[in-house]
Amino acid sequence: MVISILKKMKILLILFPAVLLLLYCQDEEQLIRERSARRQSGEVDTIRSTQSDDYYGRYSRSDYDGADCEDLDDENRDYEKCIKICEKVYDKRSRECERLPIELIFDLDRLFTEMRQIRDGDDTLSRRVSDFDFGVMIDIDVSPALILIRDWSEREVAEFLIWTAKNSAVALALVHHDKENQILEAAFERMGARSSGGSAQRLERGIGTDLQSYGQTFWAIAQGERNEGAFIALHRLVDSICTGVSCKLRLYCIRESMDNRFRARRCHYSSSRRSFRQTHCYIHGPDVWTFWESLNNEREFKDPDFPEDTKMNEEECDRVCQSQNCERN
Repeated sequence: MVISILKKMKILLILFPAVLLLLYCQDEEQLIRERSARRQSGEVDTIRSTQSDDYYGRYSRSDYDGADCEDLDDENRDYEKCIKICEKVYDKRSRECERLPIELIFDLDRLFTEMRQIRDGDDTLSRRVSDFDFGVMIDIDVSPALILIRDWSEREVAEFLIWTAKNSAVALALVHHDKENQILEAAFERMGARSSGGSAQRLERGIGTDLQSYGQTFWAIAQGERNEGAFIALHRLVDSICTGVSCKLRLYCIRESMDNRFRARRCHYSSSRRSFRQTHCYIHGPDVWTFWESLNNEREFKDPDFPEDTKMNEEECDRVCQSQNCERN
């Protein structure tokens, strides 16, 4: 009898810590989700946590231990290493990098090396690359991302855009740390490099590029993931390159004329108006337009060109395209 009781007590002693650990992990995950929701609603300040996928990364000296690169003695072997890393990663802005902690500089070197080749796809990229470190990297300066985009193949740039469209942390990093939209502008220009026109035409073609086939443009992927940050980041780029409402609407309404069955099978969304002699294939489509409406009604774009009740639909696109050339170049 005593032995039986002792055995039961032993089992309870073994199970008790395991139960506490399980409850702690669940509570911690729940806390992260709650904090993330409050951050997005603006209720609390951003919390630095690499555990939360929604946190976009911001540089803070207090997050890192050890000396700064510029404070090391010239004879310290880490000094030469960090100088070379900064020159490689930040190029002409390497001085900004040299003021950083050695610990962070080595982290950024690993991140930059991992991102140099991303042919394996956005899912693999998400496993290999820290969203937090990416945000920190471009918070210091956007130069590393621009260097990567310059050196990537077109397919690798597409994988980066897919990763951004799917990943709220990466998208928010662009929104918060790249106010001049340099990263997305460079990426979409690369995607539209086959356009015969100038910079504006390359950007237009890049924004309308099908990144994953079946009409999966950047906006379409962001809408499917309900990634508001990615949607807002691209709208902000459109706002910066356009003068006037018609120019902005035309980029949402970009379309192709379908004059054969092959294109019809391939089209993501075609016009439903029977009066057209040629059916139009809209590159983005109604799901994107509806998501745009909801974000605009919530004043997420902060774009004075569009009142809260602005409609984005096929009828509006038909109207715009009567005065604007909406055909994809």
